[in-house]
This record gives sequence, C-alpha cells and structure tokens, in this order.
Amino acid sequence: MKSWKIVWLLAVTGLVMAGCGKTDEDDSCTKDADCAAGQECNTETGQCVTEAAPILTCATDRDCVLSEICHPTAKVCVQTCVGSADCPSSAKTCTALSTTDTRKVCQCATDALCNAEGGTTQLVCSNLDDVCTPKCTKDADCSLGRTCDTATGQCEEKAGSLTCTLDADCIEGEICHPTAKVCVHTCTGSVDCPVTAKTCVVISTSDSRKVCQCSTNALCNVEGGPTELVCSDLDKVCTPKCAGAAQCSPGRTCDTVTGQCRK
Repeated sequence: MKSWKIVWLLAVTGLVMAGCGKTDEDDSCTKDADCAAGQECNTETGQCVTEAAPILTCATDRDCVLSEICHPTAKVCVQTCVGSADCPSSAKTCTALSTTDTRKVCQCATDALCNAEGGTTQLVCSNLDDVCTPKCTKDADCSLGRTCDTATGQCEEKAGSLTCTLDADCIEGEICHPTAKVCVHTCTGSVDCPVTAKTCVVISTSDSRKVCQCSTNALCNVEGGPTELVCSDLDKVCTPKCAGAAQCSPGRTCDTVTGQCRK
C-alpha cells in the first residue's frame, strides 16, 4: 500500500510541475518577449537583463543600430526610411539629408514630439538638421563648428567670421589655415570631418597637421549660410568667395569671375 501511494504522489507531482509555466524568479529566455517589461533577452547567456539605453550620439554609422545611420552634421543616430510609415512618432517626416546626400532619414517637427517616448535625456528638435538631439549645456556637447545656445539647448552654427589670422581666432577643434587664412577643422581621419569637407589630409610636406579638405563648391555651401563659399583651388579648403584682392590672403589676387584667390 505504501509503495502504491508513493507512486501516485510522484505522478501527481510530475503533472503539476509539467503544467507550471516559468516562475517569476525564472529569468531564462530565448527572445525579448520572454522577459518582463524593461528587460531584454541576452541571447548569448539566455538570461533576461535590464534593457540597454538607446544609443544617440555617434561618430560613424557603426555606432548606431541596424536601420540607423550617424547623421553627418548633427552626429546623432537617426532612423533611415523610405516613407513616413517607417518613422517613429517622435520624428514622422521622411526626407533626404541634403541635395547632395539622398539618403532619407526621419526628421522631427517639435521638441515635445522628440520627448514623447520619454527617456533620461532631454531632447530638442535641431533647428539646423531637423532631427532629435540631446539638449546641450556647453559647446563641447555640439559637433565641430557649432556652439551651444544654453537658453534653448540648441547647437547652432558658430558665430563670427570664417577668416582668421591666428589659431586663437578659431573655435576648439579648428586651426587657422597658414595660407588660406580661414578656420579649418583638424582631424585624424575623415570621420572627424563635416560633410562640407570630408577628406582628412596633411597641410603640406612641411606641415604635418591634418585638416579637413573640400572637393567642390557645392559641398562647401551644403549647410547654407550668409557667405557664399568656394573650394580653394590652391588649398582645398572652403573659403569665402572673393570680390577683390583685399579679401584674399597676402600675396594673392582675386579672380572675380570664379571668386577664387590665386597666386
């Protein structure tokens, strides 16, 4: 009789255990849906972990997740798209990056929509790029060539003249080009350069400092601005279009047809 009762109890226990789902303490998983809210599945370990914070700032496309790219001027990860249906509620307009870069990304309309999904970082809809960016508090929070408007949290184009005499006339991350006499971005590779001047090259055989060089007049002007620029034939950097010799550096004259300063 005792043996029969033991067998019966074991059978019932087995049925009960088989009918039980994953317990609250069980954090094993094979996909995100197996995990609780705020968690994701680490498929390498098969365990639920706290959901990673989304990546926003970037230097290259490799810093972003699949289906995102690193915005060339805002330096934040943005969703690529074919149409607005591909875009999140925070940025519903699907538009080409520029007239020279036809990749389409999701663009925002208001600061409020940028923050509609919540998060620990306060966002603004960039006045320059129409994408959601972290609210800045200092110039170092902005990409090269931009300064922070601390009142709005917006990164803006740097104020002041492009021309210079000394490195001190330029903002952090720039130097005064020794012959073109304009502020240029320093770099270690093309990823450090803006869309206007994507080639990172040493200044000369006698000056090993590397700066961002341009290739066309059109790219020099892609970000807009009150001054029309040309890509210098002599220095391969963006310079203001000249109208007279006084606008060129010493020893150079102005070709008023092209706006190029020449020797």
